[in-house]
Amino acid sequence: DCDDVLTADYLALLVTALKKNPDAGMAYGTLRFFGGDGLGPEERVWPTKEYSPDDRFLENVVPGPGVLIRADLFQRGLRWRGTFTQTSGEDYDLWLQVVELGGHPLWVQEATYMYRQHAASFMKTTNWQQVFLLHCGILRHHRIRIQQTCGVSSYIERHFLSHLVREIR
Repeated sequence: DCDDVLTADYLALLVTALKKNPDAGMAYGTLRFFGGDGLGPEERVWPTKEYSPDDRFLENVVPGPGVLIRADLFQRGLRWRGTFTQTSGEDYDLWLQVVELGGHPLWVQEATYMYRQHAASFMKTTNWQQVFLLHCGILRHHRIRIQQTCGVSSYIERHFLSHLVREIR
């Protein structure tokens, strides 16, 4: 985004980490939120925990911006699915594809991506319908892997029931 900031060593840290870990399919840093919009803590960081292959469908801990992906994964079938663009799920779908192609995500905690958070930020204005459609798309494209890891019932319970209950109330 045009109002976000990479720290001076961000890219070098990710490139170095990928060179040291040839089995990693992608590398990402830590988002540090800033902006002073009065809608929450200014100095919040994300993610706060490591990526877990078993939980990858229950919780996305890979930030969207600033991720480096190995180019050979695109040659092996990694692709951008435009159906996710309306829901901002294209990044999450890419991460899941990276893992399906055998590359694991690598969190370089000291690499900092400064993410400006303000009242009109996408993350502040996302509604439950967008989240619902995002998870419908993830379920449609990754159903077999979801069945093999957390199970479809757990996926639905985690991503759909809470939104439905909230809307009913």
